[in-house]
Amino acid sequence: MNQSIVITPADLMQAILYICGAIVTISAASVAITNMIQKMRRPNAIQDERIDAIENKLKVHDLYLSNDKEQLKDLKLATKVQIKATQALLSHSIDGDALDEMVSAKQAISNYIDGKIML
Repeated sequence: MNQSIVITPADLMQAILYICGAIVTISAASVAITNMIQKMRRPNAIQDERIDAIENKLKVHDLYLSNDKEQLKDLKLATKVQIKATQALLSHSIDGDALDEMVSAKQAISNYIDGKIML
């Protein structure tokens, strides 16, 4: 009993078509899975971009606030120096004296201008 397997050209062609169909099916499935994964990750990517933009804005605002704080400290000191000078001038105008206060106010103004800041 000698049985042999006979493959006809039609059978060969059918096997090749099955293999090609399997390859196309696997390829389409991988593309669909890849697209699904990208769609699932997209909200996180958008959120990360927004967070980065907000953090960059926050850094700029912190820099502005720091600069404003320094300017306000400087203005506060300048106001104190001006008030001290005005007080010395008023005392001198009222009493005709207070030369020591005027000298002190002049020194405070000079120190402020020179950056030595002494009140």
